[in-house]
Amino acid sequence: MKVIMQEYFDRLWPLNRSITGKDYCQSLDIVSELVPLNYIDVPSGTLCHNWIIPETWNCRNAWITTPDGEHICPFSVNNLHVVGYSTPVSMEISWQDLQEHIYTVPELPDAVPYITSYYKKTWGFCMPHNQLLDMQKYYSAGDLFHAYIDADLGPGIVRLGETIIPGKTDKEIMLSTYMCHP
Repeated sequence: MKVIMQEYFDRLWPLNRSITGKDYCQSLDIVSELVPLNYIDVPSGTLCHNWIIPETWNCRNAWITTPDGEHICPFSVNNLHVVGYSTPVSMEISWQDLQEHIYTVPELPDAVPYITSYYKKTWGFCMPHNQLLDMQKYYSAGDLFHAYIDADLGPGIVRLGETIIPGKTDKEIMLSTYMCHP
């Protein structure tokens, strides 16, 4: 059977592969179609060397509605538009206050940055810097937006996938990687 990697990338790309959550587990299931994996679940709050396993985060949808009614930064188009581990939010917010929750990378003006906040309860949106500059031309401090993030945080697990592929020698080679970053 010929494996077409592009088909796997197409299935994996839209999933919100944070370090925890249902989409991360679904991503492991997809990879296990190629390499059989054994799963190890580690509960939230577990100390692992110098790291504490965070809560599980699942985001279902998110966007900002402009005063003109346009939806921008839609999670359904690009899951990088939402700061990873954002708390749920549904609020009217001034342009001035909203800007405190928008992240860009001026050095990469057309890129959507990847931002997470595992341990600090906050929320935010990520957009290309050029988009922010364009918006600053049209909106003033008092303009009201609607910020919406449908997400939940709570106790859960980090799921690890492992496999052993027998070789022709007794030498062992260990490969380690992660899927939580885009």
